[in-house]
Amino acid sequence: MDMFSMVTSLTGVALWVAFNSPLLSIIANLFATIVAVTPTILKARRDPEPETRIAFLLGGVSSAMGAVSVDKFDLNLLILPIAGFFIQAYIVYLLYLRPRRSESKKSP
Repeated sequence: MDMFSMVTSLTGVALWVAFNSPLLSIIANLFATIVAVTPTILKARRDPEPETRIAFLLGGVSSAMGAVSVDKFDLNLLILPIAGFFIQAYIVYLLYLRPRRSESKKSP
């Protein structure tokens, strides 16, 4: 999975460099990001304890602040920070909320 993610991410970066369109390069960048974060998401779902939780929480806050700081409503400027927020928010959910929910199911 790691090798697949690395190759696919690099392909996304190559497409980003090759495109002459800002929107297409943003989509290629988003694709590379999603593929690159997939192993982290799978690991967080399987074994959330060793992950550094605060890093993902601050990453989500940072992405939200990036989206809010855009001075004009432009899809090209908002795609990556909004997508980054949702990716980080899902990881935060896996790390902070999901383990507690599964722990409460264990106790009678």
